[in-house]
Amino acid sequence: VRSTRRTAPLLTYLQIEPTGRCNLRCRGCMRTSLPEDSISGDMPIELYQKILAEIPRTVSVVKLQGLGEPTLHREFREMTVKARRTGASVHLTTNGMTLTDAAIRRAITDNIAVLTVSLDALDTETASRLRRGSNLERIQRGIAQLCAERTSQFTPSVGINFTVSTENLYEIDALGSF
Repeated sequence: VRSTRRTAPLLTYLQIEPTGRCNLRCRGCMRTSLPEDSISGDMPIELYQKILAEIPRTVSVVKLQGLGEPTLHREFREMTVKARRTGASVHLTTNGMTLTDAAIRRAITDNIAVLTVSLDALDTETASRLRRGSNLERIQRGIAQLCAERTSQFTPSVGINFTVSTENLYEIDALGSF
């Protein structure tokens, strides 16, 4: 007897966009060209729970990121805790503007495995131009504090996303000493 059921490739990585809301207006982001009402909502927690309940056991990473700033979701902490309960490693990509003392402690205690900050500039003027509404000093302070507080466990692993453009190309060498 031959089965007509197809075997799906192993799904190991799941990226979820918790919200379309964002606290920045980045020049290179496609959000700026989309109608605000098409991207401004939060994913209902019930839908998020349904997604997590249906993911295969092969998923080892749940990454929270997207066009919006994931940490702005009203139930962001609950989302990280629920994702962790699936047994998957939780990864987060953020613009870094919400890296407050409390948020840093939660990232550590909630076992976020990888926290990546999208930066795109190391110079205040360039950052203000590319990521309108950002505060580079505040973001850098948050990254430094996170790295200092997580040293005993090295969790979360901290990374930087840096989209290279003609406007920030001159900063590439400085990334090595960031």
